[in-house]
Amino acid sequence: MQIGLAAIKHQKAVLLEKPLTLHSLEGQILIDAAKQASVPLMTGHTLRYEPVIQKIREIGLSLGPWQSLRGTMHLEERPEDYRVQATGLGVLLEF
Repeated sequence: MQIGLAAIKHQKAVLLEKPLTLHSLEGQILIDAAKQASVPLMTGHTLRYEPVIQKIREIGLSLGPWQSLRGTMHLEERPEDYRVQATGLGVLLEF
């Protein structure tokens, strides 16, 4: 949390791996600081080891060599979700 707050203080966008913080109060402090500073605050979520992603990789490799794969995942935005309301952002997903 301290590194995130320091970056926000210096007007830098912040990307933190999940969990954003260990306690919800600390998370709220980060959200409030990012809003005050008008900088993006995002969480990263790695899906590399999820079974469905492993299967996609397996199928892709069976088709021959490739350098990269780009995909899109839609997460339904719920109005009651404070994370989306607070930052206007959401979760950055890495495959």
